[in-house]
Amino acid sequence: MDGVRLLPAFPPGTLTLAVPTDDVLVVAGLPGAGKSTLLRGSTGPDDVVLDPQLLSDRLRTVLPGVPYGLLRPAVHLAHRIRVLTALSRGTQNLIIHEPGGRYLWRRRLVWFARMRGRTVHLLVVLAEPATAEAGRIRRARTLPAHWAMRHEREWERLRSELTRGWTGSTLAGEGFTGCTFLPRSAVPAVVSLRAPVHEGPVGGVRST
Repeated sequence: MDGVRLLPAFPPGTLTLAVPTDDVLVVAGLPGAGKSTLLRGSTGPDDVVLDPQLLSDRLRTVLPGVPYGLLRPAVHLAHRIRVLTALSRGTQNLIIHEPGGRYLWRRRLVWFARMRGRTVHLLVVLAEPATAEAGRIRRARTLPAHWAMRHEREWERLRSELTRGWTGSTLAGEGFTGCTFLPRSAVPAVVSLRAPVHEGPVGGVRST
């Protein structure tokens, strides 16, 4: 799964993204793009999913009424500790939900994985800024405007860069083996992120 792939916005059937069990899969995109929705509907019993949304939900149960903005730093810190711990243990079928375009953390995550002989593939859920904002509002996860704009600029920059190819791109330089773009409209069609060994991507995958 090297290079850049673009999944269809309106697939005629179901989609399976074939990621080997040894690969670490990072699911990223704008906050509110639908990453947690994707993970709920497409992961299997053998997948180990590290999703900060689950940590946030637990904290909000324990601390009802506390604004998400106050919980965010603790959620992100706990999430990163869990990620580094899982990578240190060599956890298989590892899927990591990353909230946004924090390039410094992204680089460190890939570096840490590669130091332990792991390859990392990036899956980006594409959503328009207004769609992502609506998703945050539905979940009562407000985000400061300057942070939202920073995420939007980062993903737009990376997306534009990858239209020129994978070789020489920022993500390739950071150590990712490849990047798959999944339009938000196609999220309901994804039935699995893992597939049997030797089985390739299915569901009308197009290469950019």
